[in-house]
Amino acid sequence: MLDCMIGSHPSAFSLGEVSKIANFKKTPRKPWSSVSDFWETRFTPAEKERLYQAFSNARLREAVPLKIEKIYRNFIGEGDIFSPYTFLHEKIGKPILIDSSKYHFFVSPRLEADEFKSGALDVYVIHMVRDARAVLNSYVRAYPDRTVDKIARKWNANLSGALAIYDRFPENRRLEVRYEELATDPDGTLQRVCDLLGLDWRPEMKEFWRHEHHLIAGSLGVLAQINRYRGEQINQSVSAVHGSYYKDKPMEIRLDTRWERELAPEKLAEFYQLTNNRNRPYEWNPAEVS
Repeated sequence: MLDCMIGSHPSAFSLGEVSKIANFKKTPRKPWSSVSDFWETRFTPAEKERLYQAFSNARLREAVPLKIEKIYRNFIGEGDIFSPYTFLHEKIGKPILIDSSKYHFFVSPRLEADEFKSGALDVYVIHMVRDARAVLNSYVRAYPDRTVDKIARKWNANLSGALAIYDRFPENRRLEVRYEELATDPDGTLQRVCDLLGLDWRPEMKEFWRHEHHLIAGSLGVLAQINRYRGEQINQSVSAVHGSYYKDKPMEIRLDTRWERELAPEKLAEFYQLTNNRNRPYEWNPAEVS
């Protein structure tokens, strides 16, 4: 949601979850975006293949290890193939690109690329956090056969990885944003984000569904809101998991507290035990906050 809000500024462009590009090799006929034909009309098959290779760490030549390929390409002046964000900047033409990829094992290696380490591109990190009780409930709803142990291990690893990346950046290059604060105070939260990125805050940014987006991949709930605003049918996979929630909810930013009535107490107790109560600092308890 936050990536679309930032991407609603005329100087910014939300890429969505770039990490999902690697999945498109498995389904080559599938469009890169479910809300736009931007990637199909603005990028040639060869350019999309270039992005796939760069973001998936695929070998350019099967017989040559990728590390050796990078050294050789840099030596002969063709290392730009390993600078996909620079390439995207040139093609899209916006000063700010937002990659909302969630997982540290994708983000961390990207930050080691020459296009960032050389200072050719500036990078800012926004760590989006959410009360894990809501996160747990989302996983249980979407994957009812998945054990709490598996969910807890994944959440714990993702949090540790994200914090390790966040701590590498100076304070003027990073920002922690709580989902709950964004949902209850979108204007104030967006103002902080804009201050970090050097953007002028615009109140219309929070109504992201009114703006044009070209997300490679993203939250199914966000995509459902965009589809609904356009008068399009909400994806059946969304309805299968969420029922009529996104069909019935008002077109506004609203805090999702479904976990309070859906999450079984025994699952929450197991999650807290497995994660050593690590969610305590992220709990959103309005009575305590006010």
